[in-house]
Amino acid sequence: MGFTRIVHIESTNESRTRRDEQRRKYSKMIKEQRISRLGHLKRMEEGMMPKKIFTQELEGTRRKGRPRKRWKEEVEKRS
Repeated sequence: MGFTRIVHIESTNESRTRRDEQRRKYSKMIKEQRISRLGHLKRMEEGMMPKKIFTQELEGTRRKGRPRKRWKEEVEKRS
């Protein structure tokens, strides 16, 4: 019984390690894609619709409660 338990714990730790590695890999890939999209937006001509949407500042107030995360703020924070 003791041997089986040790093997089970080791395989669980290995699967956690593998899962953590995959999460880091996907997180890095998403970060690279966000930065790439930001580069495309920065290089666009001023009249292009995506550039207008990205650079505009909205008037008014936000809803009550916790503020939603904005794509622009998230990219700037992580780059």
